[in-house]
Amino acid sequence: MTTALATIAAITSAFALRRGMSLEDIERCAGLTGRELADPHARVPDRAIAGLWRALSESEPDDALTIELVRSAPLAVLGGLAHGALFAASVEEALRLLVENRSVLAERVHISLERSGDLVAVEMSHPLDDLDGGRMNEIGLGLIWRFVREVAAGPVDLIGVEFSRAPQGPKSTYQEFFNRSVEFNGRRNALVFEAEALQTRTSQASLDLFAFVLEYFQDLRARIERRSASDELGRLQRAVADCAVRGEFDTQSVAASAGVSLRTAQRIAAARGTSLTELLRSKREAIARELQELRRLLRDLGGASAAGPIEHRGRCRTGRVRGGAFVPSRVRGMDRPDSRTLQAKHERDDLTNEALLRATPEVTASGTDPSGDLSC
Repeated sequence: MTTALATIAAITSAFALRRGMSLEDIERCAGLTGRELADPHARVPDRAIAGLWRALSESEPDDALTIELVRSAPLAVLGGLAHGALFAASVEEALRLLVENRSVLAERVHISLERSGDLVAVEMSHPLDDLDGGRMNEIGLGLIWRFVREVAAGPVDLIGVEFSRAPQGPKSTYQEFFNRSVEFNGRRNALVFEAEALQTRTSQASLDLFAFVLEYFQDLRARIERRSASDELGRLQRAVADCAVRGEFDTQSVAASAGVSLRTAQRIAAARGTSLTELLRSKREAIARELQELRRLLRDLGGASAAGPIEHRGRCRTGRVRGGAFVPSRVRGMDRPDSRTLQAKHERDDLTNEALLRATPEVTASGTDPSGDLSC
């Protein structure tokens, strides 16, 4: 199934190519390969799309690029939501479908319906606003406005449009698109409607079909949440591995390597029934076991002197901090045999020595054997 995030990424990449960006620049700004950006089944990270919009905005600061994209992009960019919403009973119900399934559209976008008296505002925000300068919010609200006009069976007028950032390009371009005056540098990103207007019926209202749509997207959200939970824990585990290579075994370093705050990292770990401390302890033990096994192998091959550098490396690799000397207690004694094992080893060594003596000619003090055979 083609995902909404994949469609958004593909359309944004194609738009960047049309505006003169090279494929190499697109890949560098997105942090993904062209193949990954074009994969119809991928859930492309929001950061990749935000990185592209930052580069586009910096290259053409005087053009309202977001409005140009919203005008030309097919509503398929909203995935199956655009089609499923046609069967809602009213425009407000269609918007609620969009709000409830926002995770289908983007990883961390926030969309809500806020009622105040006779007015209803569709509010939108995203934690990557600082990276893209608010461009993704402009695209989101622009697409929602097109979405409303597409699903409504009759006219639905806007009362107002608000953005929290300065415009890119002329204000008149925004006002022409929304057919309403637009406020910038405000406290929120919002489309404001009269509550009564949102009761307008949709063009293909169907109670039975919309019930199927709701069930489908409920299942899709559950699958996305399960995958997201796995991806988040995997990101922490990869961060622990990266920190281990650098000899950093503290929770703050792990959170920084994962690109999240310490509190967020702790919350993610706790939600999966573990903790950052437990992930670090498990990694230290895994490294210690690998090094202990390597040390035993080197001792078998070259004696204790060959294992010395590995022991030093083990103390550094498994320390709590860089260059530390901590080896997990449950691993430290793994290669120490008990007294019974030592006794059996000594007995085997004695038998081996006796066999070697019997097979070796007796050597006199002069260095020759009694028979006068000088062969070795």
